[in-house]
Amino acid sequence: MTTRKISLFAAISMALVSGSAFAAQTPYATFTGAGGVSNLTWLTPEGTGCSTPECNSYGGHGFTFGHTNDFTFAWDGTIFTSSTDYTGPGGASNATISSPTPLLGQSNWSIHGVQIFGPGTYSFDTSLGGGVSETSMLNMTVGAGQLGVHMLLDWNLNSNIDIVNVWNINSTFSNCGSSTYDEAALNCLWTGTAHNPAGNHAGTVFLLASTDNDGDGTLGIPMVEGGPFYDPGFGGHNFNFNLQGSMTVVPVPAAVWLFGSGLLGLVGMARRKKKN
Repeated sequence: MTTRKISLFAAISMALVSGSAFAAQTPYATFTGAGGVSNLTWLTPEGTGCSTPECNSYGGHGFTFGHTNDFTFAWDGTIFTSSTDYTGPGGASNATISSPTPLLGQSNWSIHGVQIFGPGTYSFDTSLGGGVSETSMLNMTVGAGQLGVHMLLDWNLNSNIDIVNVWNINSTFSNCGSSTYDEAALNCLWTGTAHNPAGNHAGTVFLLASTDNDGDGTLGIPMVEGGPFYDPGFGGHNFNFNLQGSMTVVPVPAAVWLFGSGLLGLVGMARRKKKN
């Protein structure tokens, strides 16, 4: 066997063992989107000293501030598995999240750089964004049977605001005990129908539902200091993305052999091309 053939065999063997020898993304599921019916629930920060009447009236944390039920979510079904897979704006992405609804009156806003992660503990350097004076690391722990996400938000003149969520799969979001939006309760799903007549409600089962990953009593993970949605007096706001769609998890052996068979197919094509 020639050195070239040995190297090729070694590469194929590594791919079959790892499932993804040449990419940070690992096959996880087949996904089908559900159109513009996904949810963003914006909850006010934890702590005291909130500067808005809404926060002061409802305890300073977990008040449902907004926002909409018309997000479109698309995902290629892969997952990232390391904090180093986030390299800053313009890096690899495996999903998109978008809405036509203005955010705080601003239509020039967008979500980008969406990365969905599998189980593990992750820490993201918010200073990599560059456009916002964020400080410190943003952390999440994704448990077995969960998925996590890191994304960047551009809003008005602010760029690359870091957001993370940890999702339960096929789960409800709200634990406020109300079947409809209730300003007097905490951790309530935003149920507005202005941009989606069907809306969502407290009993809606989402494919991916945001959780209280840091255990502070408010669903979601607060944004870090320095961004436009942070008030040093009481902490960061929580943007909870609750997403619709359907997926079928790809068994690990199937994913591995699918990758391996694809690689072998490419090898065969290369050999035939060389002979011709």
